[in-house]
Amino acid sequence: MTSQEGPAFGRTRTAFILSTVFIAGAAVMAIEILGSRVLGPFFGATLYVWAALITVALVALAVGYFAGGRLADGRPHSPLIETLTFAAALAAAAIPVLRVGVLEWTGPLGAVSGAFVATLLLFSPVLFALGMVTPMAIRLSEGAAEKAGSRSGTILALSTMGGVSGSLLSAFVLIPHAGVRASIGGISGLLALTAAVGFALGRRWARATASAALMILSLGLAVRSRPPSISAVVSEGIFKGPRVLYNGESFYGRIRVVDSGRYRLLMIDAYAQSMVDRSTGESGYAYVRAFGSLRPILSPSARSALLVGGGAGHIASELAAQGLRVDMVEVDGKILDVARKYFGFQERGEVFVEDGRSFLNRTDRVYDLIVLDAYAGGWVPAHLASRECFLDARRVLKGDGLLAVNWVSTGRIGAEQASVYRTLRDVFPSVRVHRLESSGLANFLYLASAAAGGGPAGDGSIFTPENDVTAEIVAMSEGEILTDDRNRTDLLQTPKAEAFRNTMVRLLGESVFLD
Repeated sequence: MTSQEGPAFGRTRTAFILSTVFIAGAAVMAIEILGSRVLGPFFGATLYVWAALITVALVALAVGYFAGGRLADGRPHSPLIETLTFAAALAAAAIPVLRVGVLEWTGPLGAVSGAFVATLLLFSPVLFALGMVTPMAIRLSEGAAEKAGSRSGTILALSTMGGVSGSLLSAFVLIPHAGVRASIGGISGLLALTAAVGFALGRRWARATASAALMILSLGLAVRSRPPSISAVVSEGIFKGPRVLYNGESFYGRIRVVDSGRYRLLMIDAYAQSMVDRSTGESGYAYVRAFGSLRPILSPSARSALLVGGGAGHIASELAAQGLRVDMVEVDGKILDVARKYFGFQERGEVFVEDGRSFLNRTDRVYDLIVLDAYAGGWVPAHLASRECFLDARRVLKGDGLLAVNWVSTGRIGAEQASVYRTLRDVFPSVRVHRLESSGLANFLYLASAAAGGGPAGDGSIFTPENDVTAEIVAMSEGEILTDDRNRTDLLQTPKAEAFRNTMVRLLGESVFLD
């Protein structure tokens, strides 16, 4: 009996196999979560991106399970588990290298098809290889036949617990503190290290050396790909054309501050959430300035406002200039930090860092005005565009209060605009809609009054009879009431989100979104 065949080696080999299963499970979930940050800055962190990631992951894993099982039965004693882990490490290392080319090629396919194709090209190889590990591990585990169930259960439990660890580690540690590219490089390095250990245990030194070299390369790239400091971004001119002043990750997406010509933009993934004229300090968006015309249509006694979706804080400034105390709800605390530093944001009341719907559900405050201007990328989140959400808003409004909803879309009136109107009208006795054109897109401002007959009077302000499109929307047969249970908001908003993204790419260039 050789040393490799003794009990000690058998125990070491078993420990290696179980460890590999755990690490592979962690890598699967980490790659899926990191994938949303690879695609998000280009396609947006949307329902479609997540659907693409989950669908491709499930298909790749299913094919990997099948292929791995067939391969394990044919070659049960070969070092395939190490080879598969090495292949997964190589495929993971290729993601940052291929990312720019793949996104540039798939971008013209649109936010839906492009996201699916990009996910398939970038992530299916590594997930396929990782999927093959589990059936291989089950086949390699030795023991009596009557213990096959417990051995399989142990391996599947380890894989699942690895997935739990990978999910928590990537979401709460890697993305916030290391960045996406460094995290992917670290995962590749860990997989390569695992393969190297397995090859060394089997005294396959050439393969162990190759795995170790890949590990060093992956970890080296991970260290070098750490995001540069803000001062380095500005002083060294890393970005050509538009100047990027800030580029960082948050729990909700990639945040960038970009100077382009006379404007400074606050970007969340591929979408401009705020824009300010650097010479005047005024917002570059007409709809923001429109909120400065709300005072004549509010109750004379109006003193309080709630802003859901803070952005750079320009709407809060407009409302405060009308003598209103403005409480603000912003889901991403990092956006507030960026707004203070780069846009001069100052609190005009209390600031709550939480989801807007959550705040509306729990608060016992009441307001004269509520402004809903919350976006996740190019989409209004579905839970903030439902009948139940508007019911919560009405509860928080005073009896003669006003709810103002900003809805970016293409200029054409269709089912999207009609659905928002019908949903609001199901809750509020009076709803008026005004359309403000802007750069090929349009801002539809929905003004819903808790008092019958409320709304703008067309008094010469920015809300005029000429841009009042309420009658046109009412005359349409399209549209439906959106609810928490049945909400087609994501589908209805897809054309405008793609138009918004294409506009940003055209104005700033793809390079800004590919870093």
